Amino acid sequence: MLLRKRAEDSNQHPVAENGSYTAFRKRRFSRRSKIIVAVLVVFLLAVPIVLLAKSLYAYKSIVQTHTGVSSEVLTKKDTEFDSKTEADGRVNILLLGVGDAGHAGSTLADTMIVASIDPETKDVAMLSLPRDLYVSIPKNGKNKINAAHAFGELKKVGEGPNLSKEVVGQVLDIPIHNYLRVDFTGFKKVVDVLGGVSVDVPQALLDPEYPCEKDERRACGFSLQSGTQAMNGSLALQYARCRKGNCGDDFGRASRQQQVLMALRKKALQLSTLTNPTKLANVIDTAGSHIRTDLTMAELTRLADILKDVKSEQVRSKVIDSESEKLVQTATIAGASVVIPVEGDGKFDHIRNFTHSLFYDRHIADEKVPVTIIDASTNPKLVTATVERLKGYGYKVVEVQKVEPKTNSELIDGTGGKAKYTRRYLEARFGLTASESTAHGEGVTLIIGSKNNIKNGD
Repeated sequence: MLLRKRAEDSNQHPVAENGSYTAFRKRRFSRRSKIIVAVLVVFLLAVPIVLLAKSLYAYKSIVQTHTGVSSEVLTKKDTEFDSKTEADGRVNILLLGVGDAGHAGSTLADTMIVASIDPETKDVAMLSLPRDLYVSIPKNGKNKINAAHAFGELKKVGEGPNLSKEVVGQVLDIPIHNYLRVDFTGFKKVVDVLGGVSVDVPQALLDPEYPCEKDERRACGFSLQSGTQAMNGSLALQYARCRKGNCGDDFGRASRQQQVLMALRKKALQLSTLTNPTKLANVIDTAGSHIRTDLTMAELTRLADILKDVKSEQVRSKVIDSESEKLVQTATIAGASVVIPVEGDGKFDHIRNFTHSLFYDRHIADEKVPVTIIDASTNPKLVTATVERLKGYGYKVVEVQKVEPKTNSELIDGTGGKAKYTRRYLEARFGLTASESTAHGEGVTLIIGSKNNIKNGD
């Protein structure tokens, strides 16, 4: 059942077609802050280990039971962990932003960011997903991706994040190990407790339809000059909320969301803030009741230790959008405005390849092994898809050769033992056992046979 938006505002949250699901109803709720996940930074990227230890009691109330796929990289030292597939070496965390309890549409996840971290190299990348991305939701048909959280909560309170993890993982073709969910109530207070944030505004903004703070049924407008701006909680909220006028659409708002998130992280890391017990206590008191996560205390502590020294400029941030990355387009399906991949509804290959290249595996990058594909099949589409998928993961595909059809597929390692992980990953991906030979060169060669006895790499 497709959820549609209210007619008076095409960017409103969707509501059930039959009107039975009242949690989807709202007025201007979608204009609420899209940077509510910034609150999480104080805990995940900024708070030192000693603070986490002292706040054990508070964290017990927010840590939820973990379900789904787990990651071992946070529980083992790198010397003890041995990756079996490309996805093993990183931990992928879904950051969810939802509304306050009691508000219409509060169970819709309008903020969805995947933060991917390599604990060994401390590489951090973030990817924002458009809330209107049209996807399949298990046992609920096709809908906007932000409805996954609502459907999960409708089934059982607390299940929204788990269903969201499952859906996002399917769309991006990566495991989503954990989640952090926060509502927007504490955002302004957290910013103010930290003494505000400094944000570089690239261009002057004007949103004449921006709603009044105390009466969102009325428009009070919003304007902001370009340049470095010192923002308190209210201004930071407005900066991230505006989406009319020249503020851009949800894609532009997603970029500003990441921008303010990093500004908040930078401020929280400043010594004058972190050493102020009163401010830190206020942050915990403000955000504690508005956060839920399935990360354990040990995992949170490890993450804080990993990320506390990562510089903001080192964090790679991307948005699945229609302009910069050109990965999606808008469309109308069943009378609703939705976002679909540029290839068409349900065709996520380009988005997945982009995700893999953003959340790259360090072993593939380090080994830089040339991979040759030999097409001995009768299925050119499979070969093309295989090449694109491998390039997306960061494999160095150097050549594609067409030969006479051959029955079985083969994997040949000509590196003399220099491609430990590349060989292991390809064996696991295609269900093959590699032989050793330099007959095809000193790289790795994948022969795709006509019998198509290899897996499609999905």
